[in-house]
Amino acid sequence: MSTHRFILEPYKGVSTRHICPNCHRQRCFSKYIDTEKQIKFPEYVGRCDHEQKCGYHFTPRDYFEQNPSEK
Repeated sequence: MSTHRFILEPYKGVSTRHICPNCHRQRCFSKYIDTEKQIKFPEYVGRCDHEQKCGYHFTPRDYFEQNPSEK
């Protein structure tokens, strides 16, 4: 079993769900976190739970493509 360095923040109650930067709904956005705790991603890097209506998903790969100096 492989472990991934960047994962969506595990659900630990509504405090771990945030406002989606795309559809602006509350408590439906999961942020990506670095399991090695070396990189702090901006607020817009994550995934909206409303896959059918909103579909927002900004991955760490997208972030590093736009910000190559952050690698």
